[in-house]
Amino acid sequence: MSDFRFNIPSTSSLIAFEATARLGGVIRASDELNTSQSAISRHIRNLETVVGEKLFRREGRGVVLTASGQEYYAAVKSSLDGLHAAAHGLGGRPANLVIACTQEVSHFLLMPFFSEFRRSLEKDVALRVLTCDYDMVDLILPAGVDIVFEYSAAPTDSSAVKVLDEEVVPVASPAFLKRFERVLARHPRRWSEIPRLALAPCDPSWATWTTWFRAHDCDPPKAPEESFETYLLLLEAAVNGEGMALGWNGFMNGYLASGRLVRLRDDWLRSQISLYAVLTETGYNNRNAAQFLKTLAVLSEELAGTRQGSPQRQPTRGHGPFVTHL
Repeated sequence: MSDFRFNIPSTSSLIAFEATARLGGVIRASDELNTSQSAISRHIRNLETVVGEKLFRREGRGVVLTASGQEYYAAVKSSLDGLHAAAHGLGGRPANLVIACTQEVSHFLLMPFFSEFRRSLEKDVALRVLTCDYDMVDLILPAGVDIVFEYSAAPTDSSAVKVLDEEVVPVASPAFLKRFERVLARHPRRWSEIPRLALAPCDPSWATWTTWFRAHDCDPPKAPEESFETYLLLLEAAVNGEGMALGWNGFMNGYLASGRLVRLRDDWLRSQISLYAVLTETGYNNRNAAQFLKTLAVLSEELAGTRQGSPQRQPTRGHGPFVTHL
């Protein structure tokens, strides 16, 4: 099997770029895509970094495409139109099971149990996982998505299966703990100058360092703080000793089981939100989607292994599902 992989930007960035170019502004694009202006701007900056060209220039209160942007827009529009047409032309083919989620849900929660999920489906049914930024999941539903993963305080649909409660605890590498052991033994308000690693702002309901420190009756003390676009990068930075991170239950089980990360405290902070797997309108007509949710419900206790003190399996290697990173 070839190791070649397409070196293309994320679909989230391409969709944000297309909308901004077509509508002539970040504000109008954010309104159409039902996301924040900062998210659109971030996607465009990332895209310009990838392609190595400036794609927009300001004009009045809006933006217009540069010469490079016009050329790139034509290619992006053609590609997105082709994908849209292809998705709507698959109706006569055997049903697959398509799941939309973040890269973190795919990597930490689905991949370790791929064999179980696959065995629960009918023969010859392909399991496909489409990954994208959390604020862009709704945009790929027209691609025939059957199940989405969402965070909310309560299930939004009767089909929903609770996967995990949001519970967090500070974690770091063993070397980092040894380095700051004396300070970390004190009350969190005295954790000054201890480097922190944070996830770039996304869903405002997710727990943050501010959430954690205020739950311990203080504001975050003055300290260096570095942000990361993905939770996987954040955890790897923590493993490398670059700072302490907020560890989410279920998303770092392998790191704790292997000893690459250790908990800095024993008290987990439980928030008001949970992660749910929910059927889409398409999924209601796919009996394999319902079977997947039943299997997920059975496995949910093992997914929460870190909180209960039992290790989670590492992601499987070798053959796996067809995963598309958007």
